[in-house]
Amino acid sequence: MRRVSMLLAALLLLSGCTPGGSGSAAPHSAAGTSGAGSRHVSADVTFVRSLIPHHQRGIVLASAVARVPAAHILAEAIIVTQQDEVARMSGWLREWSASAPPSVTRSAATAPPSTAPSRATAPSIATAPSPETAPSIATVPSPATETASAPAPVAPSRAAAPRPATPTRAAGPRSATSLGAAEDSIRALIAHQQEAIELAQREQAGGANPAALAFARQIIESRTEEIAQLRASLG
Repeated sequence: MRRVSMLLAALLLLSGCTPGGSGSAAPHSAAGTSGAGSRHVSADVTFVRSLIPHHQRGIVLASAVARVPAAHILAEAIIVTQQDEVARMSGWLREWSASAPPSVTRSAATAPPSTAPSRATAPSIATAPSPETAPSIATVPSPATETASAPAPVAPSRAAAPRPATPTRAAGPRSATSLGAAEDSIRALIAHQQEAIELAQREQAGGANPAALAFARQIIESRTEEIAQLRASLG
């Protein structure tokens, strides 16, 4: 129950509706209307067409941040809020008879990293020629090697000592790597939401549609607070 109430509070914060006076809820009610009105200029269309794929990439980033306990509730609220905003802005484009931007899917966002390793592994397989192992077979029948094989038992006893130490040494870097990955995902989302603020500021400078302008103001307020919370989760 406490988790649900925290999620609802985060949703209210991200939507621009704070528990203050009636003035703080006005941007949310203006931007929350389903219709944007026919009055618009090219800057309004550019703003919405840029923000829809930006939101979709933000949902992917927030899904990664949702795995971090310190930012889990906020990330879930970001996902729900931005999914709703994408649907709302798509309706505005239809109302303005403007074409929708190409959507950004999760698979498309993860495709480049997955293809890179497969190309790197191909040369490693080709660089393992078997003919080079032939000279090692030719040196086996020499009598000198039979006497040289006598000190071989000493090697395993010396090599056996560092073996138990390797798991304990490897445990440290693993935990540090997972911690670093969590911090990187939060920082990536911070930078991404800062870009949303910049897009909203451009709309304020050149837009004319009342709903889009109110939405731009809401984005600046909510994302500024959201960035502060994400930075706080970094400790």
